[in-house]
Amino acid sequence: MDEIKIWAIEGSEITNVQPRSRTNSEWWLEENIVSKPELLMPGLTLVGRQTQTEGEGGPLDLLGVDSDGRLVLFELKRGALSRDAVAQIVDYASYLEGMSTDSLIKHITDNSGAHGIDKIEDFAEWYSEHSDADNLDNLTPIRLFLVGLGVDDRTERIVNFLADKGVDISLLTFHGFQQDGKTLLVRLMPVESRPECISPQSKPRKLSFEERWALEI
Repeated sequence: MDEIKIWAIEGSEITNVQPRSRTNSEWWLEENIVSKPELLMPGLTLVGRQTQTEGEGGPLDLLGVDSDGRLVLFELKRGALSRDAVAQIVDYASYLEGMSTDSLIKHITDNSGAHGIDKIEDFAEWYSEHSDADNLDNLTPIRLFLVGLGVDDRTERIVNFLADKGVDISLLTFHGFQQDGKTLLVRLMPVESRPECISPQSKPRKLSFEERWALEI
């Protein structure tokens, strides 16, 4: 398994930036993501946070709409992701997808406006104004993302199995580091080659870079 290391260089002094296995809390991670949703994906608009579900399932962490007009569900963990997180997010997704379109619209409308999420007076109207999708049927199937600082092998195997069977589920993992009272989050992200760098004979290829976010504790 690959390991990412970071060194801080100041003058002639080189120090190893200490890794961090977890954030202060899931709430801390949520707060920073709500203030900067592109930590998760470009073009994401968050429409719900800590949204209640039926029974004893508890609230789902974050609900958003991606640039294609699909609903996106995020389950956050302060440390490494485990198989319990997989069960949680599948439970939440089955709850939302079991609703009629009208019920889903009402659910999102009623639960917006809390914990830093903008209030939406009518989600159907909001969706027609903010999404390029043709109609509300494009909301589903819901995309599922598990977010944490690393993942264990069993959980990765389960997620890969579900994805192979057609479930739109993905892992979104950060590497955490600690330096000078700050938490550094590092994530490998796919990046398209710039058009001007591509010759007519060549095809676009995927590159990758490490995106670092320095967040005050």
